[in-house]
Parts: sequence; C-alpha cells; structure tokens
Amino acid sequence: MFRQSFHELVIPTRGRGLIEFTGAVEKWIAENKFRNGLVTLHLRHTSASAEI
Repeated sequence: MFRQSFHELVIPTRGRGLIEFTGAVEKWIAENKFRNGLVTLHLRHTSASAEI
C-alpha cells in the first residue's frame, strides 16, 4: 500500500553558511517507519540549495 505524507521542517539560520539537516530528515523518516520511498525537498529561499 502506498501513502503520502507532508511535513514542514523549520531550520533556523543565522545568515549565510552551510546547515546540515540530514539527521533531522532521517529522524522524521524513522519516526514514520517509512521503508521505501521518495523524499522531495522544497527549499523556500531563492538562494538556498540542497546537495545530495
């Protein structure tokens, strides 16, 4: 069975710099007991980017 889930992860920042948030995403995945799937990240700021 497939299911879809949405979650807003708020990451406070103090200006420019790199922010590591992999652990927060992994924690959310584990808490929801997902085994397989796709994670789509939407970064709201135009100067933000994600490195995978």
